[in-house]
This record gives sequence, C-alpha cells and structure tokens, in this order.
Amino acid sequence: IMGKKTTALSILIYLARTSATVVFILSVMAMIGTVHGLGPFGPQPVDPALLFLQMFMVGLSAVTALVVGAAVQERRRAESDLRKFKERLQIEKDKFEQVLNIEDGLNTILDMNKLVDFIVDKTTEVLEAEKCSLLLLDDHKQELCVRGRKGTYDAVAGEHRISMGQPIAGLVARDGEPVL
Repeated sequence: IMGKKTTALSILIYLARTSATVVFILSVMAMIGTVHGLGPFGPQPVDPALLFLQMFMVGLSAVTALVVGAAVQERRRAESDLRKFKERLQIEKDKFEQVLNIEDGLNTILDMNKLVDFIVDKTTEVLEAEKCSLLLLDDHKQELCVRGRKGTYDAVAGEHRISMGQPIAGLVARDGEPVL
C-alpha cells in the first residue's frame, strides 16, 4: 500500500512540475507576444497590455486551481467511500462466516431447550440485534408459541401464544410468505 501511495505522489509531483513548466512557457510566450503588439492585448500600449495579460493569467490560474481542487476533493471522497465500502464488506463477510459456522453448533446440540437458546443467541449475534424471540408453530392449536427469547421485555414474555393471522409473525406463518 505504501508503494502505491508513494508512486501516486511521485506522479502528482511530476505532473505539477510539468504543468508549472508549461504554464511558465506559455506565460513567457504571451508576454513576448503582447510586448510585440500581438494577441488580444497587443494593440494597446505595453504597460496596460501587460497588466491585462497578468490579470487574465491570474484568472486562468484561479479557474484551473478550482477545477484541479474539485477533482482532488472528488477523488478523496471516492477513496473514502471505497474504504467504507470495504470495511462494510468485511463485516458482512464475517457475518456470513458466522452463519456458516452455526451448523457445527446445531449438529452437536441434542437438548431442545439448549438448541432454542443457541439459535436465539446466534441470530441475535449475527443480526447485531438487541432483542430476539423464536416462535414455533403448534399445529394442533394453530398458534405460534414463544420458545426462546433474548432482550425482550417482561410484558412480551407473558404473551406466549400468537394466533395465526395476528400481528406480523402470525401473518407470515399463516401465508408462508414475507410481508415486506
């Protein structure tokens, strides 16, 4: 990474030197032309013509500096966005690896209560959620039963059953399709 930054800096310095040299040569040519009565400022007396030429060159330099500054700022913003995207991609990759590693835990747990707790814990961890509950369908009563929970309020803990078609979870269970 350091090599790439050094190379980019070297190129930028080289381009800056080259640009400065080209601007200097063009300025000298413009002054010579103006002194000899050539160009848009040439027909005037030499002193005002050189003054106008100088103002023109300053204005041109200012516009060039603004354009280059905007391009540099845009590049910095793009690099920052790319760095943030790479960080987010790494986080998502880590989450995906966590999901893939859940299978190892699922295959070793035989107790239903421990399995429910494991699923709730891993779901909360992967989704970075503060609250989670696991609802299982009771086929005989056609209700969803809260089997595991984490971070839910005591009031929610008392509602152990949800009718099919009620709240969002009941609609999803009844229809077998996501709501959103």
